[in-house]
Amino acid sequence: MTETIIMRGAYAITDPRLGASGVIPAGAVVIMDGTVRETGPFAAVAPKYPAAGIIGDGTQLLMPGLVDAHSHGRGLSPIQKGVRNDFLENALFDWAYMPILPPELTAAMCALRHLRSGCTLLHHNGFDDDGVEGARRAHIAIRTYLSTGIRLAFSPGVRDESKLAMGGEEFIETLPPDLRIGARPFVFFTRRCWRTPISASSMSSTIPITTRTRGYC
Repeated sequence: MTETIIMRGAYAITDPRLGASGVIPAGAVVIMDGTVRETGPFAAVAPKYPAAGIIGDGTQLLMPGLVDAHSHGRGLSPIQKGVRNDFLENALFDWAYMPILPPELTAAMCALRHLRSGCTLLHHNGFDDDGVEGARRAHIAIRTYLSTGIRLAFSPGVRDESKLAMGGEEFIETLPPDLRIGARPFVFFTRRCWRTPISASSMSSTIPITTRTRGYC
């Protein structure tokens, strides 16, 4: 069954590149089965689709969805988790104590906030970089994002560099032997662990899923 929706507003921006000619006063956008079928003045468009559902009362601004090209999908900010704003070097220590929330919760909260603010596409730059567990959380987050209807590009966060300190290999040699043992997993990594990219092939979606390797395992 074909679903038809008409979105109406005081102004409908169809193409901002065209300036004033890309704005339709008292405009409308006709959407059929999730695809834009027609744009034009609401008074001219509405009679063509008498059975369509109407969204808006003519006072809103209609515009193409916004794009967030850099999101971490945390759901809550570090400040909301009790970590104050600070210089990066200090914040790295504070972030280690932030509560880790379930990926289905953080992705859902992130998608909801984006959609409510008019953003219909986001690029999730991952920060779950703890090997197999990071991959598990990434797959859950992807499925959650896609279930909300938001468009998604997803870059898992993977690193093969020291999490402890810059020049970690040299730094670890300055530690006492007992601390050196505990610090090794934060400095030395097996680079083969993250060579297989996370794929959305098992998910019913045409959303682009991308990978990046800052690499870590």
